Amino acid sequence: MKMCAMFKKLHCGSDVALVVVRLVVAAAFILHGIAKFSAWQTVASDQMPSGIITLMKVLSIAEPLAGVALIFGLMTQLAAFGLILVMVGAVYMKQFVWGIGYSSVSTTGWEYDLSLFALCVVLFIIGGGRYSIERILCKKMCKGECEQGTCCKK
Repeated sequence: MKMCAMFKKLHCGSDVALVVVRLVVAAAFILHGIAKFSAWQTVASDQMPSGIITLMKVLSIAEPLAGVALIFGLMTQLAAFGLILVMVGAVYMKQFVWGIGYSSVSTTGWEYDLSLFALCVVLFIIGGGRYSIERILCKKMCKGECEQGTCCKK
């Protein structure tokens, strides 16, 4: 019986868990987005067509911006949706264009991309949670009748 009570209490930490998920996903996309800044200096070639360079330029801006939005919990669901699209593209490219398996010894498989996709789906569905700027704004605009996020009644 005590074990059930312990797990029931863990649910009360779900908003803290959402902060952890937001920060982990944000760190990954900020890091990978900044790494794409080199696309601004790249010249089109046979190995790197201009369309891919343009995509990398867009991602070099979009990924860090979405990451910052996730850190603060501002427009979490919109940022997560955009990152879901990025990850669908990444998995598609790795699996169907480059023929890379789920995991690989010689290169990075698409297991990491799929994990980020799943975390973004969680954020898209649940939102930023109690500890987010959007939650604070929602409370002010809705006069305390905000439905977003999870709450534990005492």
